[in-house]
Amino acid sequence: MAKEITEIVLMKARDLIERIKRFTRGTKYTGVAGAIGDSPGKTRGRVGGVEDRKSAISGTARGIRKYQQFIDDADKKLSDISRDIAATDIRIRELKAVIKQKEEEQNERIRKLMERRRASGYSGTTGESNRRLPGEDCRVSEDTEEIGGGVSTEDIRSGLTNTTDEVRKLIYDLGTKERIAEEKPRYMANYNQAKKTYTKLKKVLPLLRGEFTEGYDILDDILDFFGVDSETEIFETSEKQAALFRSQNKIEVDSINLHAWLRRGELDFNILNLPDYNESELIKWIESREWMAHIEDVEYFKSLPSIFSSFGVGLVFVPSLPKTVYGAIRWIENKPLIQISDRGHDLISCWFTLFHELGHAIKHKNVEIYEGEINESKAKQNKREKEDNKFANEYLFNGDNLRKAVFDRKRAGLPMTAKLLAEEFNVLPIFVSYWLLKAQYAPAFQRRIQSDFVSQDQ
Repeated sequence: MAKEITEIVLMKARDLIERIKRFTRGTKYTGVAGAIGDSPGKTRGRVGGVEDRKSAISGTARGIRKYQQFIDDADKKLSDISRDIAATDIRIRELKAVIKQKEEEQNERIRKLMERRRASGYSGTTGESNRRLPGEDCRVSEDTEEIGGGVSTEDIRSGLTNTTDEVRKLIYDLGTKERIAEEKPRYMANYNQAKKTYTKLKKVLPLLRGEFTEGYDILDDILDFFGVDSETEIFETSEKQAALFRSQNKIEVDSINLHAWLRRGELDFNILNLPDYNESELIKWIESREWMAHIEDVEYFKSLPSIFSSFGVGLVFVPSLPKTVYGAIRWIENKPLIQISDRGHDLISCWFTLFHELGHAIKHKNVEIYEGEINESKAKQNKREKEDNKFANEYLFNGDNLRKAVFDRKRAGLPMTAKLLAEEFNVLPIFVSYWLLKAQYAPAFQRRIQSDFVSQDQ
């Protein structure tokens, strides 16, 4: 950038030199002193005026040589200019000083030229002073003075004025670039902070589902998704929710991911337009066991939200994010929001999580619960979790005996098959495979049903 700025200055300077050169060529005196005639006094006066103009022109020529020397020096410096910004700043200040000096010199030259012309009688006020010297192509009128070759002093003034305006504009441009350079650290700091924030939050983008597109950038869309005014609010709320999760579970959680996952559930819940919560109807559906005929049907499971809405239960499925939860239950306006994740991408895990949360809805009203590892050991389970695991086990596995048998027989090294265990405990083979997989018993031979929650609006 510094190189480009210097080249612009040099271009303007060369243009000014060319203008001055054209002026000196046009004002070159071609007359002969001996052909003046019979008015020696007046002739000497007029010759004196011409000599003054010659002197002014000579001074201009000296100025040209000095300016040319500046150009030559600048050209030499240009080849050696450093990319170092500090050196560039110094060079810009030097150029601005030189430009200002040359502008002052130009103004002083034209002032002196006008004074000399008035002193020599070329003011355009009398007929005598307006007479031409023989052989001199110099015409003076009331409004405009012309000097050899049709170049008028007005042209000179105009040319120098235009040059001055260009120089001033160049100085302004240089100042603008200088201000930009000064502001660059602040801009870069803001950019780096925004980049760091985006890196932390970009993982939640899949949950926006294209609904939040009115912001002026992606970060603004993320703020709209969370319903906050600043990134600070996101981080603070995320930590509060993570702290509640950690108080209920022993595993680590990603606070941002958990917050986003829960927020998506809230947004989906808010558009359900649910009737009042009807617990008796919910229990009746559970006890009917009509769902058992569809236990391996992924599409039936995904249709459950519409069934549950008639009970005043908000059931929402949200794709999992790394280091989040299997499920959660919250109460909004005395209605349960049951949120299920496809963590593990296993249909039976989803069924187990659902019934675990149903146990909370029936047994622990108005308690906000986040489920980490829903199949953790009994030693890690509190009383509430044991109750809800028992609730899920009774409806899905005919109690907890199947789970105990799988883990006990694995420790004993006894052979097992899903078919034989299903017959023994009167459960579906897919349920046996679920516990065999949990126990890591010949997992390659166990059956599982893939279940993924793609964004429901896609």
